[in-house]
Amino acid sequence: MSASMLTVDEVAAQLGVSKSSVEEWVRTKSLASFKVGRLRKVSREELARWVLANTVRSRRPEWATAEIESEFLKLLRRLVDEVVETRMKSL
Repeated sequence: MSASMLTVDEVAAQLGVSKSSVEEWVRTKSLASFKVGRLRKVSREELARWVLANTVRSRRPEWATAEIESEFLKLLRRLVDEVVETRMKSL
């Protein structure tokens, strides 16, 4: 079960954002989480849903290259694949 759970630090690393950003999303209940002892955890499945729900399709800013967009989509696919794999293992 721990493989399907991420700490706030792990979420931040996977999304390429600061730990404080993830903590803010958790604090405001934008991103669902729960406590295990003293650690705050986020399920991979919830993270994948959250990323999909919070992805904004808009005109790409000048600084955003196709490479950055490609890397983001790879990350999103990896998260979704991990969720699917975890679900399949639990069946």
